[in-house]
Amino acid sequence: MKQGKVCVQKQLYQSKYDCCGCSACYSVCPVNAIRFIADDEGFQYPYIDKALCINCRKCESVCPLKIKQENLNPLHIYAVKNRNESIRVKSSSGGAFSLFADYIETNGGVIYGAAFDENYTVRHMRAETVEEWKQFCGSKYVQSDLNDIFSQIKVDLQNGREVLFSGTPCQIDGLKQYLKHERISSDSLLTCDIVCHGVPSPLIWREYLDYLKDAYGREIGSIFFRDKSQLGWHN
Repeated sequence: MKQGKVCVQKQLYQSKYDCCGCSACYSVCPVNAIRFIADDEGFQYPYIDKALCINCRKCESVCPLKIKQENLNPLHIYAVKNRNESIRVKSSSGGAFSLFADYIETNGGVIYGAAFDENYTVRHMRAETVEEWKQFCGSKYVQSDLNDIFSQIKVDLQNGREVLFSGTPCQIDGLKQYLKHERISSDSLLTCDIVCHGVPSPLIWREYLDYLKDAYGREIGSIFFRDKSQLGWHN
C-alpha cells in the first residue's frame, strides 16, 4: 500500500448468501487488492482494499454466484469403490480419489487436495508423489484455505501438466470460472468434488481441537473423520 493512503476494507458481497468462499475473486485480481477475513463465526469472506482497487471488476466476472449457470444433467452415473480394502478402510467413502490420484501421478500430472497442516488447519496443497497426495485422502469437514492454489493450477496447465483438483462443488466451479476468464484450457483438468451440505466453521473446528487437548491433557496425534477401523460402515 502506498504511503499516506488509508486501507479501507470493502465487502465484496452484499449478503453472505452471495458468497461461497471459492477464492476465484482473490485469484483473478491483477493488483492483489482482495484478501479473505474471518467473520465472527470463523468463516472466510473476501474484502477489497479500496486503496489498491482499480475497479476492473474482474472479481465479479468470475464469481460463480453472479454468473448465470446453464442447467446440465449428468450423462452417466456410476457407483464406484476401490478394490483395495485397506485403502477403503482408510477412506471416508469408497476410496475412489486414490484411483484418480494414482492415474494422474502415473501420467506425470499434479494433484491438488485438502490436507491438514502442522496445526491441523485444513488447507489445499499441491502434490506430485504418492507420499504427498496420500494426505488428501479422507474427507475434512471444515472450510479449507485455498490461498493461491488456483494460480498454481493455472501455471501447471500452461506447462502442459495434467491436473487433478479435489474440493467442494463451489470451489470447483470457482476454479473453472477463473480458468475460463484467464483463457486457460481445462482439457487436462480432472475435478473430483463431494456431495456437499455446507462446510463447518474453521473457528468451531479450532475450538473443538482445543477442547480435546484440554480433556485428554496431551497434544493431538492424528485425525480421522468417519473412522472405519473398528466397525467399518456399520457405525
